Amino acid sequence: MGKLYRARFVSDSEDPRPVSKVWPIKWPYWISGYDSNDNYIIIAYVDSKKTLLKLWPEAQNIDMVERDEIKYTSRFPMPDYLKPGFVDEEIDS
Repeated sequence: MGKLYRARFVSDSEDPRPVSKVWPIKWPYWISGYDSNDNYIIIAYVDSKKTLLKLWPEAQNIDMVERDEIKYTSRFPMPDYLKPGFVDEEIDS
């Protein structure tokens, strides 16, 4: 695995999901909460700031920390779309 970053940023989009032609995306992300202006606070793993801005072009106040691995916790569990055998019923129906 190349470089990996855990990013925290704000999205003022009405739809905070990543913009991608490919689903699922390669890395996990979570909507962590809201800032004082009711913008989404998003936590995402990415391989570069360029990737982050491609997936979330509206990203602001970006803070990125290099990590050796993805760490899942009870607050940030592995998203279903990254689990083996995942089937997106919306896409596959």
